[in-house]
Amino acid sequence: MNQQLQPDDFATIAALARQHRFPIPGAETRIFRGRERVRVRDTEIRRTAEEWIRRDRAPRPGEPPDEGGRWSEAQTEPAASRTEWNRRGRKVRPGAAPAGECGGRVGDRYRVWDVYRESDTIPKQVRRIAPPKRLDDVLLSIFTMNRSAKRWRDAARTYYEAGMHGFAQSSRWKKEEAYRLKDRGILYAIAHELLRFEGMHGGFGLWAGGGYRFHARFVPLDTVVDGSERGTFVVDAKPRTSREPRVMDAKETLRALPEYTPAELGLKEIPPERPYESRRYDEWDEEDLEALEEELEALKEETMEPPVVGP
Repeated sequence: MNQQLQPDDFATIAALARQHRFPIPGAETRIFRGRERVRVRDTEIRRTAEEWIRRDRAPRPGEPPDEGGRWSEAQTEPAASRTEWNRRGRKVRPGAAPAGECGGRVGDRYRVWDVYRESDTIPKQVRRIAPPKRLDDVLLSIFTMNRSAKRWRDAARTYYEAGMHGFAQSSRWKKEEAYRLKDRGILYAIAHELLRFEGMHGGFGLWAGGGYRFHARFVPLDTVVDGSERGTFVVDAKPRTSREPRVMDAKETLRALPEYTPAELGLKEIPPERPYESRRYDEWDEEDLEALEEELEALKEETMEPPVVGP
């Protein structure tokens, strides 16, 4: 538009609105009794605090509302939940009070969460994690994986008892991976004479060297294995200390080692305490079927409702 408009030149504003067929901010055209009238009004939208929060904004502290308890957009600032601010690279300042609450349906439940203003957040420190590197000490890597496996063991048990079976299964997988890498490192250390066999302890072979002692399922061929000690020895998990390197570094070190089998080193492997058995129903013998039928009959008797006695 090359034409200069004056604030009170209503006729020109209405003509331009008809010509360009779009509304001009600050002007509203109405038809009344065949005559076109133009009424200039304030188009600044004002809303309550709850209405602004539903639109991801909140009134700034100290901004006074109008007589109707409403604020304009210029008096507000962005607002979001803790999770959303974390996604944007910011975190809520400790002790900050929420600007309000917002709710919505998450899955099959309706949830309510706190909303915080942008002025109540601070930028997050960017953590730069160094890529995994190989350690020079193989025994230290075995020590780190051994402790990590025990922590995942306890985590799997805790999740399972709490009914969180998905987390329990994930922890069990991490525990099994840690034990596999531990066994791989122990076989490598035995092959390079870093560990020596000291005897049996708790149903496991005890290997020592370099100031470390490890329990393993590998023993020399002439060792007598007494299965009565199995299940009586459990090592408690310990929290991570400054002595332990990063778990990712220990994993990188043990994964790069060449693999050895117990037979190549003249060792035998102690079978697990409770071997996993998976048999189909048609492979069961008669004793298994009879035991199953007895259990079903006993279950029926326990769950059977008492008979109804008439008057």
